[in-house]
Amino acid sequence: MSLERETGIPLYRQIQDYIRGKIEAKEWVVGDQIPTEQQLGQQFGVSRITVVKAVSRLVDEGFLRKEQGRGTFVTGVALVPEPLTLRSFTEEMRDRGLQPGSTILEKIAMEPSRRLQDRLGLEPGQKVFRLVRLLLANGQPMGLHRTYLPCHRFPDVLDFIESNVSLYATLRAHYGIEPESGIETYSAIQLDAEECRLLDVPEGSPAFSVERQTFADASPFEFVSALMRSDQFHYTVQLHRKHGRDSNGK
Repeated sequence: MSLERETGIPLYRQIQDYIRGKIEAKEWVVGDQIPTEQQLGQQFGVSRITVVKAVSRLVDEGFLRKEQGRGTFVTGVALVPEPLTLRSFTEEMRDRGLQPGSTILEKIAMEPSRRLQDRLGLEPGQKVFRLVRLLLANGQPMGLHRTYLPCHRFPDVLDFIESNVSLYATLRAHYGIEPESGIETYSAIQLDAEECRLLDVPEGSPAFSVERQTFADASPFEFVSALMRSDQFHYTVQLHRKHGRDSNGK
């Protein structure tokens, strides 16, 4: 590829698009080391400063990571979840050509908080199962999920849950439950030190906090509190303007 110097498109942006294209086409895959800044500068006939700007943008977007003294490596393609569609993490990753996985960090029965009682429609005295999992794509940490399930609705479910197995597939196989709808709330948070360690990101990194109430047969059966790496997930919302209103909103 040669750079177009008369188009008005900044040279760093063209290099950025070239590298991103290599990753999206899977010519460079997760874990691959890309050419050095010096090599890219020689390839495109530009200064190191121009290459650094292109690479830095891709690091910010989650496509690349820099390792001190080693070089720059592909981390993957930033994921844009399909809007308004209830899908499991496993389904989302497989559809994108990635290998999903999970590591179980905790699974216990516990007394629910008042908030969990409300979210799951529990009666006084009813307990919940708490499942904490580290979600992976191609072996790389992507999110930390804390899932709560009503004990009375899923007796002995902890005996069936295994690492690297879809939770929804387990609920479908043993209890005939198929998620039909959900309500999700998103916010931006700063990860604590332990969360950063688990997600393999620098201390103080930001993340998406996602809470989901999931329904089957019009009743809630699951509540999830998740932390998703903001360098790996981008959320896009399509907006439509209502017609028939003037500039004063009437």
